[in-house]
Amino acid sequence: MGPILDLAVIALSLLVCGSLGLLGWTLGVTGVRAVRLERARVAQARARLAAVERSLPEHLAAIDQGLVRRSQRPKGDR
Repeated sequence: MGPILDLAVIALSLLVCGSLGLLGWTLGVTGVRAVRLERARVAQARARLAAVERSLPEHLAAIDQGLVRRSQRPKGDR
């Protein structure tokens, strides 16, 4: 009966090791995928920010022109 129990313990040990290995592999793949998705999200955010920064001087100039025009109008037109 002893060798049968030893074989059962070895089989269960191999099963546990295999399960832990599969869990580690799954977590590794998921982590790599999450990092890739977050890098893409950061790149998109940087691109949006760069576009806003490029258009900002135009918007500020338009606001400045509007304020100048408003300040030059007679008081009754305001």
